[in-house]
Amino acid sequence: MKKFIKTIIVFIIPFIALAMILIYTDPYNVIRKEHDEKFSELKSQISYKINYALYKLQEYNYNPTDIIVLGDSRANTLDSGLFELVTGKRSMNLAYGGGTIREIIETFWIANKIHELKQVYIGINFNLYNALNSKSRVVEANNIRESLISYLTSKYCMKSTFLILKSIAISKQIEIEKPPFSKDLKSSLNLSFSFSSP
Repeated sequence: MKKFIKTIIVFIIPFIALAMILIYTDPYNVIRKEHDEKFSELKSQISYKINYALYKLQEYNYNPTDIIVLGDSRANTLDSGLFELVTGKRSMNLAYGGGTIREIIETFWIANKIHELKQVYIGINFNLYNALNSKSRVVEANNIRESLISYLTSKYCMKSTFLILKSIAISKQIEIEKPPFSKDLKSSLNLSFSFSSP
């Protein structure tokens, strides 16, 4: 019996250690709000780029505003400070790169559930009017945000934690959205394509 218990303990120790690392790192601030500036910067460089919706929804949960901005990457470039300047009220940009109409609608309802909205600005371009572009990362992100077990076992939490710790260990910024080729290679590929095209 003692041997069996010892085997169980040895088996679960790595999982406990992993859970403690994930809880300590908390890449999306689901467990607690981040106050350390350096850690917060790392999370905005890494976690945010791995899952825009999860990062922004949790940020909005901690700092809800009466005014939000929704849309895709074009709307994401809008500075919420401009809306604050015009309206005199705090606002938050909840637009996502590659955002779809479905994601805009889902984000609206989740944000309104967290805090009753007064004004919503939506950036919609013609690319969004596409029946094939109906993906949604928002519901999954919100479900992960609302369940500690789902959060700690999610690929986003694990990947973000690994990259944050790697960045700290090597003292170097991790590039998440960097293309897997250089600018020179891209130029040569474009040039060769233009020569081969009829």
